[in-house]
Amino acid sequence: MKAGELLGSRVRIVAWILVLTGVAAFLTALKQDPARAWGVLLFSNFYAISLSLAGGVFIASQYTSSGTWSTVFRRVPEAMLAYVNQGWGPALFFATLFFGASAIYPWTHAGWTGGVPYLQGKAAYLSLRPMLLRAAIYFAIWIVLGRMLVRNSRREDAAGGSQEYYKKNVVVSSVFLLLFAFSYSLASVDWTMSLSPHWTSTMYPWYAWASLFCSGLGLIALLSILLRRRGAIPNFNRWHLFDLAKLVFAFCGFWAYVWFDQYMLIWYGNIPEEAVYYTLRGAGSWGGFTVLFWGNFVVNFIIPFLAIISARQKKREYVMIGVALLLLAGHWLDFYLMVMPAVMKGKALLGWPEIAISLGVGSLFLLSFNGAFKDAPPVPQGDPYLQDSLQHCPSY
Repeated sequence: MKAGELLGSRVRIVAWILVLTGVAAFLTALKQDPARAWGVLLFSNFYAISLSLAGGVFIASQYTSSGTWSTVFRRVPEAMLAYVNQGWGPALFFATLFFGASAIYPWTHAGWTGGVPYLQGKAAYLSLRPMLLRAAIYFAIWIVLGRMLVRNSRREDAAGGSQEYYKKNVVVSSVFLLLFAFSYSLASVDWTMSLSPHWTSTMYPWYAWASLFCSGLGLIALLSILLRRRGAIPNFNRWHLFDLAKLVFAFCGFWAYVWFDQYMLIWYGNIPEEAVYYTLRGAGSWGGFTVLFWGNFVVNFIIPFLAIISARQKKREYVMIGVALLLLAGHWLDFYLMVMPAVMKGKALLGWPEIAISLGVGSLFLLSFNGAFKDAPPVPQGDPYLQDSLQHCPSY
């Protein structure tokens, strides 16, 4: 294994085996239960897309806020963008829409509105061709701007400390954050909320975004620690980890706030059209699903909150590795809960198709990350503020 990559040759072979196993599991599940197979591919790929985009959000937030402390490990979130930038995520998503939409989206069937006025008002929006067009626009925004961020970073290295490309990325980052806010919000509504077309929540895009960034920060921390141990980014120190951990801690709280607010307001209002979402997930009507619903809150908030509430714990690598792995598993469950209750219509299933297909998609994500990371110097040597990051040691 080279110092400039995460996965060695043996691990890459294992990753490709997991990818092929995921394909086999998907094809097997497709014969047994098409809705389940397409639903698992949808939520696992949407989760991987979200983790990829979280890298772009982190980079853009650092450029726009003059966050020079993160320069040392910026190649990590840049490489996370590869899953979308290289087309893996878009390809799997469009395959899901083209071939599996009728199995999982109720609005693809004739007469789905049932003559209900408020559903008839959604019919023009919830249609396959407009959905495909909107998805193409979303991916175009993410890929074009994501590639611009990465390209300018690479050119910055060649320029050797020039402010030119740094300033360009500040502008690109501002546009990225603005367009991302709209596009990802609409994507979460189109791809997951529309699985229950009779249900609406204005907080849902915030909820999806909170899950994206919380899990994405955990992944950045985990990969940075592993790459530091590999010798790729040796200057990633405990203060970089400390600041990353503070962000993880903060956005765990933000996710919990949105999770609770959406649930509390719908529970308090007790409107049947709204309550049906939680009836499927938290009222015991979906088999053994209630434990997963409440366990989601414990795994994604209670345990991480207690684990890294102290400053000392935020600086410990083994603690952050544990928290990051827990958050990655927890938000996998979160995306599972967004999709599968509506797809399976009251049938609680969490077995080999969910695990195998998700591992295949996750392995594809790691392979794309590894390839992108090793294609550039692990530290952006040409960044004009690299020294600020190398000397990052706050006084508190």
